[in-house]
Amino acid sequence: MSMLAFFPWLPISLPVLAGNWELAPYKRGTLPYGAGTALQKAADEILSPYVELPGQPIRSATLVHPVSSKPMGDLTEEQIVELFDLSEILAVCGISCRQYFRPALCYCNRDNFQLVVQGFSHASRHSVVTARRRDGNRMGYFGDELYQVRKPEHVTLYDIFRLDDGLLGALLDARETESWRTIKDSLVCFNLANTDSYTVLEPIECVLLVSALEGLLECKSKENELAQRFLKHSAPYLDLYAADCSHLPGLVRRKAPSSSVAKQSIRDAWIRDLWRLRGDHAHGKLKPRYKSVWSTSNHLLLGAYVYPLVLKSRLAELQLYHLTEDDHNKVDLFPSLACEDHFPVDTGHRPEDEPSWLRIEQEGIFQRIRRKNERLAQDGEKTG
Repeated sequence: MSMLAFFPWLPISLPVLAGNWELAPYKRGTLPYGAGTALQKAADEILSPYVELPGQPIRSATLVHPVSSKPMGDLTEEQIVELFDLSEILAVCGISCRQYFRPALCYCNRDNFQLVVQGFSHASRHSVVTARRRDGNRMGYFGDELYQVRKPEHVTLYDIFRLDDGLLGALLDARETESWRTIKDSLVCFNLANTDSYTVLEPIECVLLVSALEGLLECKSKENELAQRFLKHSAPYLDLYAADCSHLPGLVRRKAPSSSVAKQSIRDAWIRDLWRLRGDHAHGKLKPRYKSVWSTSNHLLLGAYVYPLVLKSRLAELQLYHLTEDDHNKVDLFPSLACEDHFPVDTGHRPEDEPSWLRIEQEGIFQRIRRKNERLAQDGEKTG
């Protein structure tokens, strides 16, 4: 049987090599096989049920096929499993690049990386859809004129998507290590916590986020163990402490074991607060009894930001990745980002005010320039 694997909600502009697979840009009527060719017509027909709006088939997408075989060939069960693993890797590599509070720039979530593997026959003009049930599954047959898949409302399509190439290569190499099973499980939990879908409740995302961090750092469900390993893999150039965060008064009532509030780092306070909040959610309480310092929305935002950085640190520990200057800069920003409420509800906040996230990013740029100038001045004094 002929098969086509594709990401209907992931338009890319250039081909991407990912191990044994090639991701190819799809453009209706032209790419990747050429206007008027039989392969292009087949691809256009297979993707025609996927629509942005009713009656408007998607114009761009991503096709994926083995590097060493012909397009639309048959795929083995092992290859299909490998492809779905690849979709998890690509999702975290996309989320690693996304920027927040910048509506004009590219933003993605896990559902942009939804993978479809479609078997088809050139003589057939219907689609077969398998739906999961608690008592097994159900197969449905739809004529081409009836079957449509609408783009999820929480998914946005852009002309260009960024992927973290360095992280992609490291994760592909990680598949050959003994740690891959725990890393893969962690990726799946993290990605499920970042769908942006209203069908996944924030308390569930909170549970998934903590599970992702615990799995990645290979620790049991113990607060101290998670905090210690998180601090090791998120160490900034300069740390901030509870006393530095005047707008989070709840911190003065929180104490870490064997430490004073004044000496407790914001990172330590944050990961412990997240772990405690998750405890209520994991035990069936959608409205937790624990009074967290950070809101669930702030926890999920900060977790989405810092998880890829912790992942890179873990891969560096396995000698699969080298942390870049940009990685270090992002780690350095985390304490300042954690010191702010990014979803204020007080009446003094106006919609036109610059988000605190963007202000902190700008301040981080100035701090890096200042430190660089200080180092250059010191080097000049030594050589003089």
